[in-house]
Order: sequence, then C-alpha cells, then structure tokens
Amino acid sequence: MPTKTRSNKSKEKNVLVFVHRIYKKGVVKKGGADYIIDYLSKKNFDTYLVEHPLDGVGPTHFGAGKLVKKFLLFGSGPVRWVQEIAFNTFLFLFSFSLKKRKCDLVLAVDPLNFIAGDIIRSFSGVKVHFHSVDYSEHRFESPLLNKIYNFIYNFAVRNADIVTYVSKPMKSKLEKLGSERLGSILFHLPNSPEFKLMPRVPAGKREPGSVVYSKAFISDSEIKMLLEEFSVVAKKYPGAVLHLVGDVSANSQGLLKESSLSENIKLHGLVSYEENLEIVSKCLVGLGWYENKLSFEKYADSLKIREYAALGLPSICNDGISTAYEMEEEGAGIMVGKGKSLSEALLLLFSNTKVYKSTSKNALKWARSMDKVDLLNDLYSQAKLL
Repeated sequence: MPTKTRSNKSKEKNVLVFVHRIYKKGVVKKGGADYIIDYLSKKNFDTYLVEHPLDGVGPTHFGAGKLVKKFLLFGSGPVRWVQEIAFNTFLFLFSFSLKKRKCDLVLAVDPLNFIAGDIIRSFSGVKVHFHSVDYSEHRFESPLLNKIYNFIYNFAVRNADIVTYVSKPMKSKLEKLGSERLGSILFHLPNSPEFKLMPRVPAGKREPGSVVYSKAFISDSEIKMLLEEFSVVAKKYPGAVLHLVGDVSANSQGLLKESSLSENIKLHGLVSYEENLEIVSKCLVGLGWYENKLSFEKYADSLKIREYAALGLPSICNDGISTAYEMEEEGAGIMVGKGKSLSEALLLLFSNTKVYKSTSKNALKWARSMDKVDLLNDLYSQAKLL
C-alpha cells in the first residue's frame, strides 16, 4: 500500500510519484525509491503516489495520504503500458490541473513512468526526476520490445531534469549514451536507507548464532544452497539459527521440514518492511545471494546489503552484484564465490570476535557515509529542485 506521507495540515509543496510495485500475498515490496518519498515528505511535500503492479497483474493504486483508490486496467505488456501512461497523465489533470493545484515535482521511477512525466511537463512546466533503479540490455525475449525499452530509457535519460542511478556499473552505461548535459544532471543515489532511523540492536544483545537471509522471493535453488552451506556451520555450532524472511515455495518448505536442519531454520514468510527490519536487526550476520538469472542485476544495487550495514550487520554475499564489491572494499562484509564458500565466511565471523567487531564497525561507517538524507540534500541542492 502507499506510504503514509500526508498529514491533516496541508503542506507547502506537492510531488507526484509514479512507481511499479511487486505485490505478493497482500504485502507490497518496498524499495530504494521509498526513501526518496520519505525524504520529500519531511521536506514539506504532500505525496500523491501511483503504484502500478510490476507484473501487470492486478489493480493500479493511487494514494494521497490515507485515501487509497484502486483502478482496474486491462491486459498486460504493451497493452497495459499504454494505459498506464494515459492513467498517469489523466490523473495529473484531474488531481492538479483541473483543481488548479500546483505540482512542484514528478518523481518517475523507471523509464515507462517517465513518458507520462514528460507529457505532463510539456504542458505544465513541472520538473521531472527520473530515478533509474536498474537497466538491462535484454529485458524482454522479444527483440522489438527490447528496442522499444532501450529507446524509452535513452529518451528518459536525455530529457529528465535530473537523473539518479543506483550503481557504479549503471553510471558507465549512462555515460556511454553520450549526452553532453549528463554531467550536470546525473547523480549517484544508491539504495541506502536513512541511517538514523534504522532500529539498531547492539551486537552484544543480538541473538547468538543467528543468520538472516532476507529476500522477497527465495528460489528453490537458493534454499538448496543455503541448506548445504548452513549444514557445515551447524555441525560446529549446533545452536545456530538461519532466519529466512521472504516467500518460499511449498516444495522448499517441505524440503526444509524434512531436513536435519529443521530445528535450526525459522521461516518468517513475506512480512512488512517494518517487521523485516525488526527481524534482521536482532541477527548477527546478513546473507545476500545473486544468481544472475535476471538480466538487470548487473546494473542493480542491493538494498538488502545496505540495510544490513545500516543495522550494523556484517554481510556475506557472492559476487553477483556490484554492491558486494563496494561492501568488500569498505570492509563491511565478506564477498565469496572464488575459492571461498559462504560457510567458511560464516565460521570466520562466528569464531573470530575481533574480525566480527571490526566488520560490524566498518558496516556502520559505510552506511553512515551513504545516509540517504545527506545524499539527497546534496543532490537536490545542486540540482536546484527544492
């Protein structure tokens, strides 16, 4: 559901946000863009939030404060995309233009949503912030759809008033587009949280031997890998507990129950964002794993690793995402994959108090330096959008 960002007292400015969401079992998966929304709310913006389902299945949500409305769009793929662009545009007309209410900023999270933002800007003059959460050279199986996607993406980058990207590999891709204006409108904005708001638990009060793997959808192959690796850890530390926070298939749930590690594994399912942070904050180590099955992961940024760090948890992650390299450079975790296993890294952190404390300290330092409020203050100040 949309983030509550509006109070009874009318605020001075208005922002219209277009975003695509993952919905599963009544829970909405929040992402790095939500930190931008929260920031703008604290900067005296009223937020009008449009949420389209990422998979094209289900209603579109429109929220302004506590008021949330659902709208049924039809079809999927290009048929739905055209409707979403039209919906975003007409929503602006009915919520702002016809009511003579001023819109101060449009935040478009992905290139499809930028199209509507650009149309709105053409007749209203409102500035548009394009936030690029990922990119993929081959996002679709259809060559034609890929050409359309790349055209729209390039159009968004070349025409937005400000472009933010989440990872260093994405910066290289954006710079190859060759637009001379990119130097003045392009900003690195990783999926880092607001540091001071994270519910940190002192290391000495965290659950002994606790490890957490948090992901919206945990695949069967990931479950098998985790069972293999954690069995090595459990042999040396029988009381160790692996917390799985996310959606797990019925097949994997059966596998976990039949496993000799059933007493060492706790399934939480897909929970709200706030509950997720509460579970993670009480654990000692956070795990991340990227199978490189999704083409956009090359340019993505791991919100989870950054949240682990902001909570003071050392992370263990493979080399499937660029955030893991940054994590390792900062000494905030251990990157595994080439000659080093996940279980070896876990045993090191469990057995060496000095290494654990140092890694935890580095994680906090790294997260503090990437505080979303500080980054956005600098960004919007330079871009002169506030």
